[in-house]
Amino acid sequence: MPPLPAEPSAGDFNLIARELIIPYVAYFLGVFIRRYGLPGDNTPLRCMLLLAIPLNLTIVTPILLASYSIIHAGAIYSYLVIIGIIMEQGMVVHEMMAKRLREAAEATPPRPVALAG
Repeated sequence: MPPLPAEPSAGDFNLIARELIIPYVAYFLGVFIRRYGLPGDNTPLRCMLLLAIPLNLTIVTPILLASYSIIHAGAIYSYLVIIGIIMEQGMVVHEMMAKRLREAAEATPPRPVALAG
């Protein structure tokens, strides 16, 4: 009979929270800060959150991979800088993307040109 797996320790949860939960929550916190703390654009919150899901995965994951050694080194100041960068990305990147998508949806498509034959 194989041995039972060991119970997860508090250190395991801290590592999971530090690597997976906190960075992704920080991105969405940046979305909320942009929406309510810095009003200006009239993009509905539901649209911002729906757009933030794929952008979150494409922005936060590479940042976490690039900063892997910093996260595991336990340098709290460096880790806080990384979380700040992720939060800033949540405030800026998806807002510009929402604006570009809205402009593309409102733009009239070009008319087809008949080819001279």
